[in-house]
Amino acid sequence: MNRKFVIAGIVILIVGVGFFMGYKLTHREDPVYPEIEHAVMYADTSSFPTFLQMVDLVKNDVNTPKLIFWYRMTSVLSQDEPLLKNAVIVKTSSSFKMQKDLKKLRRTIFKFMQTYPNAKFTLHLNKDQNALVWAFLTLIPRERIEHIHWYEESFGATSFQIGYIRLPKEHALPILERKNPPPHFGINYALSLLPFYPSTIHMGLKDFVLEKYPEIKKAFAAAQTIDDVDYLKIAASLTDEQKQNLLRLAGVTPQDLLPFKEGKPVLLYTLGFFADDKQFNQAQINIMNRLLSGEIVPLKSPENYTWLFKEHPWLTKSTFLRDQLQKKWPFMKPLPKQIPLEILFLTGYMPDKVFGYSSSLFFALPPERILFYIQRRNDVYVPLLKQSGILTDDKIISLGVKHVSE
Repeated sequence: MNRKFVIAGIVILIVGVGFFMGYKLTHREDPVYPEIEHAVMYADTSSFPTFLQMVDLVKNDVNTPKLIFWYRMTSVLSQDEPLLKNAVIVKTSSSFKMQKDLKKLRRTIFKFMQTYPNAKFTLHLNKDQNALVWAFLTLIPRERIEHIHWYEESFGATSFQIGYIRLPKEHALPILERKNPPPHFGINYALSLLPFYPSTIHMGLKDFVLEKYPEIKKAFAAAQTIDDVDYLKIAASLTDEQKQNLLRLAGVTPQDLLPFKEGKPVLLYTLGFFADDKQFNQAQINIMNRLLSGEIVPLKSPENYTWLFKEHPWLTKSTFLRDQLQKKWPFMKPLPKQIPLEILFLTGYMPDKVFGYSSSLFFALPPERILFYIQRRNDVYVPLLKQSGILTDDKIISLGVKHVSE
């Protein structure tokens, strides 16, 4: 009998502890910091704006609370990183599912606002990603937004998109009243939101663009500042410690940097994104055959160079390109696919020559560093690269596949 009472007592105790722990978990109070007056939010799904936001983060006070939604960097951001000790990181699904990830992002934004009820926010957003703009500005009251930093989708984007910019007849505030997010891309709503928020626009080739396309001045007239993205100036503004922090934040390890220390000229091959289409991926592999055979550029003694390649950062489970390149040419070494390559340039690891598929990366390069450029169909980069003196006709080749569409 006593044994039954003991067993019953243990069961009651276990159940009681379970109820107590459940109550504590469901009724726990999240910390609130009313004394914090300023916090920062970073968000982007592309590489170029994310890179600029990372530069801002390494310069920022480490104690400033931060919310981070960097889709392409989600796999390398760690809460153990000292720079992120006061950061809330929004992790995403392995494949970008806009509705699902936006809901998660909005829940995190709302909770972040509750955690810092008296803070005003500095936002870093992509002016071309309407859904992200909507996700933030429909939740955060205008009076709590201290400043918005708007970035381009990619380097030179304002330049080659100039023909597509259409300011809506009415300002964009009504879009903030809709219940469902707008398409990720489309009409540039950010431009018509400029009068309502203190804003800075960060754009590439500012002087060239404003001189060649004076009509863009009207679109940007309401911006507080138009910042010219100059890599040399950015590099000069970073301390050695900040450069090391930037590399670590991007997931670049000392092992990744060893090829730059071999004492040989470094050749970097940048790859385009064709998902799992083997025809186009095979064409990218064939570029190496064409290069090593001398068809594209006379290049003798491959062993005299350090060869690197970097896959496109868009997430895919396919390892076809990496496997084939390393199988055929074991001397080729991969760089982490998710890192914005501009970070290497800012930290003293610029390759001697770069060749590869159409990319905004080429806007960051001095002309003498371009070995050749693989043009895509209806390539929007080529006219601007040529007009700005970065690219010449003799350095432009085709992928070698008909009817390429991106």
